[in-house]
Amino acid sequence: MQDMEKAMEEGRLIKTDPIHLIVNLISLVVFPLAAKPLVSGMILSEQDIEFDDFMKERIPRLKEYFLQSITP
Repeated sequence: MQDMEKAMEEGRLIKTDPIHLIVNLISLVVFPLAAKPLVSGMILSEQDIEFDDFMKERIPRLKEYFLQSITP
């Protein structure tokens, strides 16, 4: 967390509360796994998408989303 705060002070990252940033990242990763029945049954089944395929596609998208949210 100190590295993140230093990067924010140097202007390499957008200034934000590191704790909220970390919790947001954890939430984006954990929620689909915790809510797998809901995600699979209500959302993915209508699109004929398998959960594992969805998660494989989600990982690079999360990386891109997260980096865009913290990069000036």
